Amino acid sequence: MQVTEVLRNAHMIQFGQLCSLLGMSGGKVGSVLEAVIGCSVLVQGCWVVDSHVIYPEASDAAKRNARDYIVREHHVIKGQGSNRV
Repeated sequence: MQVTEVLRNAHMIQFGQLCSLLGMSGGKVGSVLEAVIGCSVLVQGCWVVDSHVIYPEASDAAKRNARDYIVREHHVIKGQGSNRV
């Protein structure tokens, strides 16, 4: 999906910027939000792509876990967004 590709390349982006890059507005924003929620986590007002998107292979588990830890620590310290990480 296009949303996942943008997030994979950006690693972190504000929702408005994402919609602008995708040329989405109005009624289509809801479908973008659903896609974003499915592959990222909100940290300090920016969507950060999930580690499983960046490191999909099982052999990358150590990298995925390390990245998840860093995102989770930043997320918990700042207290923004959801608790999905």
